[in-house]
Amino acid sequence: MKYQFIGAIVLLLIVTHIQTQAQVIDYDGLDTLGSQASVLDQASASFAGTSPQVTLKTYKLKALIGQGYWDLYLFNTLPTLSIGRADSALALSDDIMNQLSGLMNVSLSRMAYFANGGDDINREIKGGILDFRSGVKMLDSYTREVDDSFFLPIFQSTFDMRYMIPLVSPGSRQRNDVNLRNFAVGNLSFRIYGSFMQILNSKLYDEYFTNERGVPPKHSLFTGNAEVNLFISNQIFISAGYALSNQSTLPSRTFFSVSYTGHQ
Repeated sequence: MKYQFIGAIVLLLIVTHIQTQAQVIDYDGLDTLGSQASVLDQASASFAGTSPQVTLKTYKLKALIGQGYWDLYLFNTLPTLSIGRADSALALSDDIMNQLSGLMNVSLSRMAYFANGGDDINREIKGGILDFRSGVKMLDSYTREVDDSFFLPIFQSTFDMRYMIPLVSPGSRQRNDVNLRNFAVGNLSFRIYGSFMQILNSKLYDEYFTNERGVPPKHSLFTGNAEVNLFISNQIFISAGYALSNQSTLPSRTFFSVSYTGHQ
């Protein structure tokens, strides 16, 4: 499939061409949470039990709404390998539950910082962050066996709370005017987030997730997620967590993933 071919090419580019910067601590392996606009500055290759996927943070721009600025994000996720019908249902289920999934994922974000001891310099890698996002993601079924409807558009809003602990070298000084990125050797984060999703085109979704008695799935979804992320460098991070939803045919899942992230 053309998406798998493109995904494999992108993965090769990540491994061979993307230059890394020293100790850039990421959120979700992709999102640096900084205030500057960026284009194609980060990519992540991850494996979590289905086809390995490559995710690109294609754009991060500023949007002036009312009297404040919001972050505007565009992510794109591509599989690297073709998968069968049985695995396609599992992969689509995972993509529905994942915040940054989809061939196209557009969202507006507004953040607030807390519990960082007034350390504004390091607030993006230390202490707590509240993040509200709202947007649309377009998922792919990975196979073309369900008539000709293989795209699944979803409206998604998430409310995200995370607490980050920078892991620093002994040379760091515990002062609020020290940029801990210069001493960071990793980052440990704890994350809890809930999401509301509205299925915008139910044909594909109903085909995959109608139960054995013929009862169609809920088109308004609520999910809850808890994660622990360990960034062991600015390139590799490990995630483990648990996710559930109010739809019985989207099973609760315990997940573990290892991701490689490159930075331009």
